[in-house]
Parts: sequence; C-alpha cells; structure tokens
Amino acid sequence: AAGDRRGWRTSPAPAPAPTAPRRPKRVLLVGDSVAASLEGGLGNALHAKGITFATAAAPGCGVITGDPADANGNALSFTTACNGAIPGNQTGAIAASRPDLVVVLSTWETGDRIVEGRWYQMGTPEADQMLHRLYGATIGRLSKKGAKILLLNVPDGVDGQTMPADPDVNRRAALLNPIIATIGATAPGVDAFDFASMICPTTPCPTQVDGITLRAKDGRHFDGADAERFRPGVSGTELRGRLFPEAADGRDELVAGFLGTFGPWHGVDALAE
Repeated sequence: AAGDRRGWRTSPAPAPAPTAPRRPKRVLLVGDSVAASLEGGLGNALHAKGITFATAAAPGCGVITGDPADANGNALSFTTACNGAIPGNQTGAIAASRPDLVVVLSTWETGDRIVEGRWYQMGTPEADQMLHRLYGATIGRLSKKGAKILLLNVPDGVDGQTMPADPDVNRRAALLNPIIATIGATAPGVDAFDFASMICPTTPCPTQVDGITLRAKDGRHFDGADAERFRPGVSGTELRGRLFPEAADGRDELVAGFLGTFGPWHGVDALAE
C-alpha cells in the first residue's frame, strides 16, 4: 500500500487474470522417420480434439540443411538429396497446410554435419553456432506465414528387438537437447517441449512407460502400435481397386510400397517383413 498527499492509503491494482492458451486449429508435423513414426497416434489424438493434422515428415532427412557426415567427415551418401530438398519441402508444406502450429522432431541433427564444404563435429562451439544458425533458418521458413513453432527434444534410445541402444547416439542427443531448449527459450514465436522426459521419465531410459512398450523394434522409432487400434479404417482397398480393376474387390491382391532410405527401420528390412 502507498499513501497520497491526503493521507489515504491505496493498494496496487490487481494483476490481470492470465488468459487461457489458444488451442491451435491446424497442426503440421515436420521431421525425420522418428517423427513419421508418431504420425498415426498424434494425428488421431488431434483429430479427436477437432484439430486438423498434416505431416511433412521425411524419413531419411532431418529438418536443417547441410549433409550429415560420418566420423571421418564424409557426407552420408544416402542423405545427399536432403540438403537441396529441405527448404522447398518445408515451404511447400506450410503453403499447403497453412498451420498455426508446427511441431518439429528430428534426430539427424545429433550427428556431425558438412555445411558449405566445412565439417562440423558435434559438441564443438563451432557446431553449436552452426546448429543455432541453421535451426534459425528452418524456423524462419516454417513461421513465415505466422505459425508458432514447437521444438521437441530427442529422447535416449533403448534396446530394441533388432538392435541395442547406442551410447554414442544418446551422448550426441544430450549435446543437441540444450541447444533446442535455448532456441525455444529465446527465439520469438518458438517454444521447446521436453519430449525426452516424457519418453524417458527415469534414468536409464526404460523400454516401457505405464506398461506400454513404446519403441519395440529398434528402440528409437514409435512403430509398435496396433494399426487396427490406432488407425481404424485404414486399408488399401481403394488403391487395389484402381490397380487391379479386373478383380471383384481387389482383396486377393497385395500392394507393397516403399518410401525411405536403405537404413534401419525405414529401409528394405521393414518392407521385407
């Protein structure tokens, strides 16, 4: 309280009540194969709330430009097309879906990278500066029409059915996650969500959370969901009918499609199974 010249005592005006956060109407998912493995569950959850969902996740590519590199500074041959494709893909996805929220999740940014001919080794100050710069460019593309950006950090991998957890991959994720947190805390219109703590509530990261095995196959991708439970009604009946018009309903024909690289999970090993 404070006194005025007449001796009255006044109290400061009450703080305005906080406004409820505005729910997005259109959400776009951008990322790599880990993001793509969340499409079904995330899309259904958003649709149930009346929110339009679209995805521009691209297995085999990250969300920033440059070329992922191996431990010797050589660009990975199966990702070289990503550098030139990422800007146009992101700009096109924004134009097509007109989101007011873009959710970003990618694990490719945990590795070494070649940018404009220079090799950046993860964990060095130069690599940190490069990541800030390239994430900034990505955010600029994704927010150009006014969308808010939500960056998800990277959870540790766990032992899966086809491969064990890689301690070096987890070490690199621990280097990337503080950068994502900093960008979320400082960049206008951007926030960061601690996705890693949701998937890994304890240390070491468990293979099950609330009794559910989230990443059964390779310990990284969320591909263990029952498709009939989480994506009811999805089938290839329409496509089979177009490709095999001579069949009564196409049910006796099998259509196999492939989109991805020749690496684990999004490669031919998954198609063969």
